[in-house]
Amino acid sequence: MFLVPAHRRASLDVKLGLVKPTNECYRWCIQLFIIQIAIVYTYAAIAKLYPDWLNAMPAKIWFANKQKHHYFGYLFQQEWFAYFVSYSGIVFDFLIVPMLLWRRTRVLAVIAMLIFHQFNKLTFGIGVFPYLAMSLNVFFFPGKTFDNTVGIETKPFPYPVWTVIQQRNITILFCLFIIWQVLTPFRHHLYKGDVVWTEEGHRMAWRMMLRSKKGDAVFTVKDKNSDSTWAVYPEDHMLRYQARNVATKPDFIWQFARRLKHKYKREGYDVAVYVQSMCSVNGRPKRLLIDPNVDIAAAEWKHFSHNEWVLTEYK
Repeated sequence: MFLVPAHRRASLDVKLGLVKPTNECYRWCIQLFIIQIAIVYTYAAIAKLYPDWLNAMPAKIWFANKQKHHYFGYLFQQEWFAYFVSYSGIVFDFLIVPMLLWRRTRVLAVIAMLIFHQFNKLTFGIGVFPYLAMSLNVFFFPGKTFDNTVGIETKPFPYPVWTVIQQRNITILFCLFIIWQVLTPFRHHLYKGDVVWTEEGHRMAWRMMLRSKKGDAVFTVKDKNSDSTWAVYPEDHMLRYQARNVATKPDFIWQFARRLKHKYKREGYDVAVYVQSMCSVNGRPKRLLIDPNVDIAAAEWKHFSHNEWVLTEYK
């Protein structure tokens, strides 16, 4: 949105008269969105090609907790439905963008997308993503399909006259942006351990809803001056869904440990913060996620390499 002229239609800039409204844009603006959508779904499909997903383990766990669902309770009790959802998810992610690009299958693809995302929304309540994904369909249709400029005074897009050097620079910038988007989801392969367990490199890798991860975390705060210790439970300091994240995601654990350190520092204590975090992935027995002997509040978070206090073995 930063790179494209999204402020040229139905925007505050238009209403305030800061820019002239237009119903045109560069072709590369639309292609940029299509490429990003393709990246999201392609990586989501590739990420599903791992044993736990192919054995429908995440789906079985999710559905076991939702067998009294108002709409789909009966289906959630059937084992075949867990496999159907798992494998149809792979097929959907691989084919949805090609089907949207081909005019003959475009409407069918939109219907499939509506069913797919509405099922996810009704079943899992996963926030705004289903609506965002469905709204992006507009980029696959000709602009006139949604043209509502009747009675609105618009002008052609003010295409600048670019020199050869400017065109080259813009092309280079465009290519670098796409390369970044393509390579970023692979970064977790550079880190030690399995991203399903460590979560390192998980964000922006488009690994949506690939595992069922549960855990419990108890933080031990130790006063360095008196050696007195006391336990802190995340659910006493935050909402339930936040506490679930703190129990299973190392960066959340690190942030909460730092928050506790700052909190007690304001109260005049110099403390160390340790955590006992036991987690389970896809129904496996619980294992330690974090080294309980490391003062997490004193550790630094490494954004581009493995954090040694995150234990890597979970099988």
